[in-house]
Amino acid sequence: MKGRDETIALAKALRIEPKNAPVVALAHYHAVPLVTMDVKSLLNVKNRIYELIGVEIISVDEFVGIL
Repeated sequence: MKGRDETIALAKALRIEPKNAPVVALAHYHAVPLVTMDVKSLLNVKNRIYELIGVEIISVDEFVGIL
């Protein structure tokens, strides 16, 4: 799935790895926060993703703190 044109386009627009694009799209579709340990890719651009498509990305530690 990471090789599809729409996945690559979304990844470029959000500045994320193509393998993460479907997960971000699902979080957007279901209007839920995305919990991740991916500091290198997703957590580094979480503010940009939130500004562009409204998906909140949080770390596992933040999620555990919410519970």
